[in-house]
Amino acid sequence: MDRIWSDPWGTEWSPPEIVEKLLSEPHALEKCPSQTHVEQALPYLSRSLDRFQRCHNPQCEEPYFIADHRNQKYCSTPCSLPAKRESKLLWWNGNRKYLAKQRSKEKSKRKRGK
Repeated sequence: MDRIWSDPWGTEWSPPEIVEKLLSEPHALEKCPSQTHVEQALPYLSRSLDRFQRCHNPQCEEPYFIADHRNQKYCSTPCSLPAKRESKLLWWNGNRKYLAKQRSKEKSKRKRGK
């Protein structure tokens, strides 16, 4: 079956001529090729181009995915775990001294009975 872009319907005639052809021939619509699944999906895909992502995990086996959210960086939870661990470690290294001071203050208050 020929597609519209390889058929004379789409290459030789302008849109008004196509409409005229459809109206003049009794079964012209039946001759029009139906859309494939890819052709049906193209309008959705063109509206969602910013959701096509590449996983930020370099060890990901299937790095290309369609994101659920526009700011999603990883294809799955297992792929995001190394980045989460690194982020938590950075936070801990930056806040460890402050948290240790807070804990020691609380300990000293408990020892004094306050």
